[in-house]
Amino acid sequence: MSDSNSQASSLLAFLTSQARSRGTRVPAVAEASNTAQRGAVEELAAELAALETLQLRSELLEERMTADKYKALFAQLPSHEDTMQLDEAPPGAGPDAAAEASNNPAEAITVKLVPEFEEVANQELKFKVVISLKAASDVVKPANVALMAVVDKSGSMQGQKIELVKGTVEFLAEQLGANDALGLVTYSDSAKGDLPMLLMTPAAKSIAKAVNNRIRADGCTALHDGLMMAVKEHSADVKSSSGEGTRRVRSIFLCTDGLPNIGPSDAISIVSALRAQLAPLAAAEEPVSIHTFGFGQDHDPKLLQAIAEAGSGIYYHIQNDRQIPEAFGDALGGLLSVVASNVRISITAETAGGGVMISNVHSGGKIETTADPSKQRVVKFADLFADENREMLLELQLPATQQDDRQTQQLVKVDVSYTDPVSGVTVNRRHVLDVTRSAVVPAGQKRNDLVATTAARFQVAEVGGGGLSFTIFGTVLSA
Repeated sequence: MSDSNSQASSLLAFLTSQARSRGTRVPAVAEASNTAQRGAVEELAAELAALETLQLRSELLEERMTADKYKALFAQLPSHEDTMQLDEAPPGAGPDAAAEASNNPAEAITVKLVPEFEEVANQELKFKVVISLKAASDVVKPANVALMAVVDKSGSMQGQKIELVKGTVEFLAEQLGANDALGLVTYSDSAKGDLPMLLMTPAAKSIAKAVNNRIRADGCTALHDGLMMAVKEHSADVKSSSGEGTRRVRSIFLCTDGLPNIGPSDAISIVSALRAQLAPLAAAEEPVSIHTFGFGQDHDPKLLQAIAEAGSGIYYHIQNDRQIPEAFGDALGGLLSVVASNVRISITAETAGGGVMISNVHSGGKIETTADPSKQRVVKFADLFADENREMLLELQLPATQQDDRQTQQLVKVDVSYTDPVSGVTVNRRHVLDVTRSAVVPAGQKRNDLVATTAARFQVAEVGGGGLSFTIFGTVLSA
């Protein structure tokens, strides 16, 4: 994905410049090096956290910029040229392009129903179908983002690891625009809400960098508490912004290098609690994706994979410094290129003439409970990114037909709905699959290649079970 590659290259340059100047650089934003200034940063962060809405927090920041206590903090705000305005339409798109895209969202998803064979025998048999979802490749206006960074600051993160993570958090603050929001939670012996979610105005970038710079590594690893605190911050933002009409692509980036050893520490307990917190957000059509980043060899890859799966995200294993730009660039680029949210696929079997039955659905998404799974299955995906492909494998049981001559039979109806992340408009589309049934099937008929490869892929994934290799936008990242 081009957005991901661009973000990875930018992050690589950013971290490289930091590494070259570490220990000697004079930051553009005051680093709160003395006790009084550190206290001022703490006080301002607490004031911001006490306010319920992003707008109120932004207004408070604007007021505090002129106060004597905070002059050093806001001494050098980023210039307009240094602040990426990702909420604007791309150059050349025209002044009305973003507004037009919001009012008239283009088709974000192309759906194809691909049968195993075009013509099949009229006796009872098993039959496979691929439901192919292809996201649009163009992003006229990036979706607004709400991101919580959750950083492990336990003792094992001391040294280069914590500095690299802090550099990445600073990079995230730089890349987000004034309509995007960023918050920060750290955890060691306990979890701490270092920075509530703020719209990334120049003033907010200043406080975010100052808070981030003060992070020091020590203590144990209360991963559960840090993760839950970040989800609750999203929940609070959804509640406070209800009715505003502003939609955001919501996500959590969880960074750790070790094993949780304070509070719930096993995957079942953590994932169960996480799903309970995420469910109301998904029901309110404000799903939160969770991407996990495991540093080194001492973390629990199965735990981070389970957390990512529960949050419809991706687990990245970062084995060395060189992989940081690729991993974070991929994740951030994905958020900024979401073209469809709350994707829901409802598959209904044709009941006439003995009835088609649904035997199974392999999707990689979340399966909703239905009254009769043999007649209807529902699959959900949180987001689809620009140019992303998703293939689902549908296994059907076809009834025998009575007629000897060739006839067309409807197998399934597939209803696809999704939300345009910019406008909030819900789009609904129906697709129907027919096949030809006959007493004599043409000789030499070839099985569809996409169905064959998709079936093989899901079979390997299920046999491998706990395998920790992932294909992410064409790149395999292994644990």
